[in-house]
Amino acid sequence: MAAYAQSVYPRIRPAFPAGICLAVLVFCLPAPTFAQLAVPAAVAVDDSDDEKSLGGFQVPVDDSVSTTFKDFERFAARNDWEKAFRAIGEIPSDKRVGMLKVGDGMIVPARQRIWQVVADLPAEGREAFRVFFDAKARELLSQIEDVDQAEGLKLARQIFDEYFLTSAGDDAANLLGEAAFEVGNFGEAEQYWRDILDHHPGSELSDVKLQVKRAVALLYGRRDRQFDALLKDIAQRFPGQTVVLGGEDVDPVRFLQSLQMSVLESSSHDGSEGAENEFVATGVLQEETPIAWQVQFLSDNGKKLFDQANNSNNWYQNGIETYVPPFTTRGHQLFCNWFGVVFSIDTTNGKLQWRSDKFDKLHSKFSQLPHSQCNIEQFAVVAGDDVVLAISLDPEKLNNYREPFQLMAYERDSGKQRWKSSDLSDFKQTSFVGEPLILGDNVLVTTHGQNDTKYVLRSLKLKDGGENWNKELGTAVRVQRSQRYQEQPPIPSFLKTDDAVYMLTNNGALIALDGQGKDLEWVLKFEGPPTSSNQNMFWYYNEPLADTVALHSQGAILEDEGTVYFKEAVSNELYAVDPSVPKVLWKRPLATEAVLTAVDDNQLFVLTREIMAIDRDTQRLQWARRLPIVGGGLSTVVGRDTVYVFTNRGIYCLDKQDGSQKAIFRGADLETNGGWIEVLDDRLVCVSNMTVTAYIPPWSKNGLPDNQPLSESNRQ
Repeated sequence: MAAYAQSVYPRIRPAFPAGICLAVLVFCLPAPTFAQLAVPAAVAVDDSDDEKSLGGFQVPVDDSVSTTFKDFERFAARNDWEKAFRAIGEIPSDKRVGMLKVGDGMIVPARQRIWQVVADLPAEGREAFRVFFDAKARELLSQIEDVDQAEGLKLARQIFDEYFLTSAGDDAANLLGEAAFEVGNFGEAEQYWRDILDHHPGSELSDVKLQVKRAVALLYGRRDRQFDALLKDIAQRFPGQTVVLGGEDVDPVRFLQSLQMSVLESSSHDGSEGAENEFVATGVLQEETPIAWQVQFLSDNGKKLFDQANNSNNWYQNGIETYVPPFTTRGHQLFCNWFGVVFSIDTTNGKLQWRSDKFDKLHSKFSQLPHSQCNIEQFAVVAGDDVVLAISLDPEKLNNYREPFQLMAYERDSGKQRWKSSDLSDFKQTSFVGEPLILGDNVLVTTHGQNDTKYVLRSLKLKDGGENWNKELGTAVRVQRSQRYQEQPPIPSFLKTDDAVYMLTNNGALIALDGQGKDLEWVLKFEGPPTSSNQNMFWYYNEPLADTVALHSQGAILEDEGTVYFKEAVSNELYAVDPSVPKVLWKRPLATEAVLTAVDDNQLFVLTREIMAIDRDTQRLQWARRLPIVGGGLSTVVGRDTVYVFTNRGIYCLDKQDGSQKAIFRGADLETNGGWIEVLDDRLVCVSNMTVTAYIPPWSKNGLPDNQPLSESNRQ
């Protein structure tokens, strides 16, 4: 599904034009401001046996930059500054396009690694650096006012990359921060201003003004906790000081408080389709909670055929009996992909709007599903403004060996097929894997060949599937989730933030790219999945499924307040990463089958056959509670005071502070396995292995739709 973890706390969603008009008062600077310049970074890394020994996903190797950089480090360690700076001078900024190892599995662009090492030089080295390069840097800075915007920004970037410690470095960083802010890259802007404060102590730029600019960037970047902490710090460190904004002396704290209120007001009036859900889940579901509507895609007769197929194939179970199909929502529509049958529901009344095929067409395929060789976790669906994308297989090919999964595009309103990848000559033998990520008029997708695991990131046009560009990311290791089935390529997970795209490989690596997903920012390598020894090929009749198979455990990646949290599928560790540095903040062990489902202000929520709440700051287990969870669709709704989990015995309403049981709402899905749960408008929607059901919760403002919710006409 689009996001199988959901926290229903409203988030700040500033209206950028109005907000920037307010914030631009902060940035009355003499230097010109330009549009952001994209600096490409190649997907090449410093060769390292340490990274290779971790197993899993491997990126291409190129040590051309590494040798010269090691020369610099060697000379710097001996305080031989002349030789050290000559060595670093052999790598100008336009050649710093490879990747270098930092340590602890972190691999960053050569430009970033070299910059950080120079910025961290001891006092003697910093002074020697200024003596060597200050004249050159000042000369480049003087040229900025005489060139066009693009060239001026390129010069500023060169000064920042190569000569940051000089007297021109802080001015260049300030200019780059301005440019990043103008185009909405608030995290990048804040980082530039923080670099000045942290690494350029001799700067003549006002500390308080730089801190105010950082605060504005944090506010617009929706990093609320960091904004509040910085606002408090400004009030304590600069009492009574003023800054010049728009030609007037103003109190920085009052200005920031006023701006925060304006942004909050702007976000409350953002009624766009993609805006955050305004309804906050609260309270318990009483037994009299009404059902708004229900759509049954697996009929009672189909369920009998499905159960018969599973009961007669006890040697070859692959978890199909506990599988819950993926879904996504957009506006007042819900879209689901049930083994390649994609359908749309109007969530205001529960009417089936369209479907790509008849539901009962799958009935004749049920006998094949328990021993199907396809990776059933590979089905996916996402929705854009006017298009629905699904990663699917033709139902006739469900049991084909390594059958490539196709990318299908449907018109959102009618369900008419717009295009499919198998009709495009470039993708006939290409398998699509991982939930697509829609960015404007394009979509980011990951592919691999029919018989290989070389992962390629592609940008395709939504209108016709034409390719804009592609980038090879690396090679994955096949994963064997069960002894009974062949190894399968891992299924990556995407996360889009305001200024970055993250790809969790679910194969021992987290990849960070720029906001368009085109340029590599950094890679975090960690322990990959275990490889199969193929030594034990024996299993027992009617053997219980492994929890990773029965629960269809998926990798998950979430972001909140500038921290990225993730847990890979078939991994036993939960990570927290600060992407602005980048560095691992902490990691802690978890069960392999555990799924990270949600994050709120204080806790992370994890599901297995129990739910756990983990403190974000201490990583300690706050509470845990066993639940009757038997299948896939592991998800939670985290409300103001209650956590809701959909199980085969009903919806559990748990106290968010201690996990105590407030209530169990039995509902209309007791014949199902449980599954996904999500707040959609003022409805609580549950997607199981048989049905899609919408309930009218206590926080709803609207009653029943005009049609009878459980009439035969609505059981479509």
